[in-house]
Amino acid sequence: GKGEESDSDEGAKERKERERALRKWRKKQDRRGVVYISRIPAAMTPTRVRQIFSKYGKLDRLYLTPATKKKGRNNKRTLYLDGWVEFLDKRVAKQVAQTLNTTPIGGARRSAYYEELWNIRYLSGFKWVHLNEKMAYDNAVREQKLRMGLSQAKKANAMYTARAEKAQVDEHVQHRKRKRDPQAEARESLNATALTFPQHKTRRVETDDNMLPLDVLKKAFAAT
Repeated sequence: GKGEESDSDEGAKERKERERALRKWRKKQDRRGVVYISRIPAAMTPTRVRQIFSKYGKLDRLYLTPATKKKGRNNKRTLYLDGWVEFLDKRVAKQVAQTLNTTPIGGARRSAYYEELWNIRYLSGFKWVHLNEKMAYDNAVREQKLRMGLSQAKKANAMYTARAEKAQVDEHVQHRKRKRDPQAEARESLNATALTFPQHKTRRVETDDNMLPLDVLKKAFAAT
């Protein structure tokens, strides 16, 4: 009896500790804030973005959407479309977005993005888990489109293959016909090019009352 009670007490303590740790973690997550960068300059990298935003506050996670662009034959350079930056303090994130939005990126004068402007927005109520959900959804949509494309390609390939096979069978049949009857092709060609003449309806010829009857004319010509 005492052993069972001690086990149940320890289990209750562990549950309470887990619940306390979960509340602490959620409170920590609630204090965080995410800013969205709608456009990443061509020469900027994730490392450079982290260096720039770390000047304003402590960061945790950062993600830039990659877009691969080939330069030359063997050289690949990764470009980025947009990005998300997570600050440990959402007040700092909000202040950074309000301060930097539509301002020059700056940096070294020789940098490619020196005169470009930031386009930053603070995402109120947005947490990093929402970004993970978005990425999972985008991947699912991309895979579905890929599967649909593959299915359509398979159907088109099957249709083309069926037509090609039918053409081969037809050609084989025609070849056997020509082999059995060498004149068949000539006759088919002649029939295909035969001239046809339009037929006209016969018209009723009006007779004159003064004309001789037809049977009389037949007898007259027969006598001659």
